[in-house]
Amino acid sequence: MTHPFSQLYFLDQALLRLDRKIAQTPRSLEEISLEESRQNADDQRRREELEELGKLIRKMDRDGDEIREKIRRNKSKLKQTQTAEVIQILQRETGNLESDLEALELQILENMETLENRERESQLRRSGTTEKRLELERERSNLNSEMEEYRVDRDRMAMQRERFLDELEPDLRRRYLHIFKGHGFSSISALKGGACGGCGQRQTPQRAMDIQERGDLGVCQGCGRLLIGVDA
Repeated sequence: MTHPFSQLYFLDQALLRLDRKIAQTPRSLEEISLEESRQNADDQRRREELEELGKLIRKMDRDGDEIREKIRRNKSKLKQTQTAEVIQILQRETGNLESDLEALELQILENMETLENRERESQLRRSGTTEKRLELERERSNLNSEMEEYRVDRDRMAMQRERFLDELEPDLRRRYLHIFKGHGFSSISALKGGACGGCGQRQTPQRAMDIQERGDLGVCQGCGRLLIGVDA
C-alpha cells in the first residue's frame, strides 16, 4: 500500500534530478569554452612559431646577401691589387666568406624544408580543429536545448507540486514544509528493504511494516525524513 505522499515523492525526485542536470549543464558548457580556449591558444602558438621561423629565414637571406656583397668586393680588390701579402689576405678572407655562405645556404634550405613541413602540419591541424570546433558548437547547441527542456519540465512539475501542496491537509503540509527546510526535494524518502532510502538507517520491523503494508507516514529516526512505502 502506498501513502498519498507518493505523488509528492515522485515529483520531488523528478525535480531533484532536473535541478542536478540544470546545475551540471553550465559546467559542461564551461568545459566546452575551456576546450575552445585551449585550441585557440594552440593555434596561436603554432602561428607564432611559423612566423618566427619565417623571420629567421628572411634574416639569414639578408645575411647571405651581405656575405655575397663582401665576396664581390674582395674579388674586385683582387683584380686591382698587385701586393702578394694583400692578395693572400683577400683570398683567405674570401675563402672563409664562401665557406660561411655555403653553410648558411644549407641551413636556409633546411629551415625552408622545416617551414614547409610545419605549414603542411598546420594546415592539417586547422582542418581537424575546424571539425572539432563545429563539433563543440553542436554540443553547445544541444546542451542549451537540453537546458531549455529541463527548465520547461521543471516549471511544469513545480506547478503540479504546488497544486498538490495546496490540496494537502494543513498539518501534513506544515510537517512537510518544516522538513523541506533541511532536506529540500529529498524530504520524502522511500522505504527500501526496511531502511530509509535517504540515509540508509534501518527501521524497526514494526515501523517498516506499518509504513510499507499499512501505508502509514513515518519519520526516519536517523535523518528525520518522511518515510513512505512505494510499490516496486
